[in-house]
Amino acid sequence: MSDKSLEKPYQEIIVPKTSRKTAKTTSLASLREYVASADERIWDSPFGWATPLETWPFRKLPPQILLDTPLLDWLLRKPNLLSYNALRLLNECEEGCLISSVSLLEWAELLRRGDYQLHGNFQDFMGKLTETLRLQVVELPTEALRLYADLPPLLVERRLTNGNPTARKILHDDRSDLLLIAHAITLKVPLLSPHAVFGNYAKVALKWVW
Repeated sequence: MSDKSLEKPYQEIIVPKTSRKTAKTTSLASLREYVASADERIWDSPFGWATPLETWPFRKLPPQILLDTPLLDWLLRKPNLLSYNALRLLNECEEGCLISSVSLLEWAELLRRGDYQLHGNFQDFMGKLTETLRLQVVELPTEALRLYADLPPLLVERRLTNGNPTARKILHDDRSDLLLIAHAITLKVPLLSPHAVFGNYAKVALKWVW
């Protein structure tokens, strides 16, 4: 059954009414000043962007979710790209949102290459970001590494810029993606991501939402 609340405008969701969450939203403005520049293609995937689900996928709100790396950037610079489901989960999960140490490494690599540049150092920036958004950083456990090693090779349709599939399938071998899949499964929490490729991993018990 379709969730009529999906028709709510973005502003009604992203600007919380409680004083605690309003302070959280206001603090993001100061965090944006840390960002000096960013390559707009850094979060692109050869497998395309996900189409937001038209229904609320949970019977019961999960207490926690694991965020994919692009969401940290979008919360700062492009909140209008967040889906309704993403906004609801970000605002309503009782035990908050989790960030994998894999995402920190992925972002650090972007900084090292110069694809993302900050005013100030990464440690201070990430510390303030996680504190402001009440994000919990979780280290990748050995169990997730074992699962990562056992993930089956997966051929997925490559997608053009407009989202249409090409005739060719390619191997999904992005190490960060696969580690995040393994981490989410190990933590037994949904993975929140705008990347469509994660929808192919339900067969290995990944709960993915966008």
